[in-house]
Amino acid sequence: MKKDTTDEKYLILVILCSFFMYHVNVWSTKRIWDFFTIAFLGITLLICLRRRFIHITFYFKWLVSIIVISTVVSLIQPYRENAFGNMYNLIKAALPALIVITFTDSYKRIEYILLSLWISGIAVFFELMMNFNANAVLNTIIMTQSRMGLGGVEHPNTTAYNLLISFIVGSYLLFTCEWIKNRKAHMIIMIIGEGLIAGGCLLTGSRKVLIGILIVLLLIAIRNSQNPIKLIGVISVIIIGIYMLYQITLSNQILYTLVGNRLESLFEGEDASSDGRKTLIAEAVRIGFVSVIGVGFGNYKNYSSLGMYAHNELVEIFSGTGMAGLVIYYFPIIKEVGIAFKNYYNRVSQSDVAWFAIFFTVFVIEFSQITYTLFSYHMMLALLLSFREITNQIENRDV
Repeated sequence: MKKDTTDEKYLILVILCSFFMYHVNVWSTKRIWDFFTIAFLGITLLICLRRRFIHITFYFKWLVSIIVISTVVSLIQPYRENAFGNMYNLIKAALPALIVITFTDSYKRIEYILLSLWISGIAVFFELMMNFNANAVLNTIIMTQSRMGLGGVEHPNTTAYNLLISFIVGSYLLFTCEWIKNRKAHMIIMIIGEGLIAGGCLLTGSRKVLIGILIVLLLIAIRNSQNPIKLIGVISVIIIGIYMLYQITLSNQILYTLVGNRLESLFEGEDASSDGRKTLIAEAVRIGFVSVIGVGFGNYKNYSSLGMYAHNELVEIFSGTGMAGLVIYYFPIIKEVGIAFKNYYNRVSQSDVAWFAIFFTVFVIEFSQITYTLFSYHMMLALLLSFREITNQIENRDV
C-alpha cells in the first residue's frame, strides 16, 4: 500500500512559506525573492487547477472587502500612489497566508501551521545572535539605536512582533498538543525553544512584546488551573519570573541598553515615546472623524504633524478608510474573538483556552503597532476568521 505523504508535503510547504515570509523585509530587494514569489504562486495555482480545488474561506471574503473599500476611498483622495503602495504591501503579506489556509482541512494541518511559525521564530533568534555585537551595543550613544532588527534592515518592532507570534503559538502547542505533552523530549525541546524566542524578543528591545508574553501566559494559566491554590502558585511563578527578568534587564548593562532603559522609563512615567504616540493617535482619530470616509489607505502619515504613522492599527485604519472601513476591518475580528472568549470562559476545551489567549494578545498588540503588512499577523488572522469554518468542515467530513 502506497504511503500518503500529502500532510508531509503540506508541512514542508508551510515551513518554507513561514521562513521566507519572516524574511520578506530582508530579502525583498534580492532577485531570489521575485523568483520565489512567482514560483510559489505558480505552483500553488497549478495544484488548485489540477485538483479543481478552490476553497473560498471567510478570510478571503474579508480580504476582498478590505481591498474594495480601501480602493474606493484611495481613488478619490490625494496621495493615491502611497495608498496603493500600502495596499500592495498588505496583499503581499496576505496572499501566502490565503494560500496556506486554502489547503488547511484538518486539525493536524492547523498544528503544522503553528509549528512552522514557531520554527521560523527560532531561526530568527539564531540570525539575531549571529549579528549580535556586544561592544557595538555598549558603545551606542542613543540607546534606542542599539535595538536589533532582522538582517540589520528590518525595524526591530517588526522582528519583535514575528517573534511574539512564534512564542504564543509555541505556548498553544505546549499546552494543548498531546504529541508534545506525552513525550518528555518534545516538552524539553519546546521549553528550550520558547526560551530562545523570548531571548530574541529581548534583543529587539520591544516592550510591548514582553507585555504580550506576560498576557498570554497569564490567560492560559488562569483557565488551565482549576485548583485555586495551584492557580495562585502558577500566577505567582509567572509574575516573579517576569519581575526577576525585569531586574536582570536593569542590572545587566547590555540588556539595560537594549530594553531595560525603555522599561524603566515606562514605569517611571518619563517615556517620551509614549507621549508622541498619544499625539499621533489623537490626530488620527480627529482626521478620521473630519474626513468621514478617510484619507486613503495608510495615508495618515501624510497628514500627521509628526509625519509618522499612528502606531495604533485601529486608528490607522479609521483615519485611512473612515468608519465604514473600520467596521469592515474589525467587526469580523471582534466577533470571532468574542466567540473565543465565550469558549474560554466556559472552558469548552483546553485548546479553546489557549486559542483565546493567542488572539486576545494579538488584538491587544494592535493598539501599539501597525501589523496589517506582516505575514505572521495575516496567518493568525486567517486562522481566526476561518477556524470555525475549517472545524465544521472537518466534523462534517468525519460524520
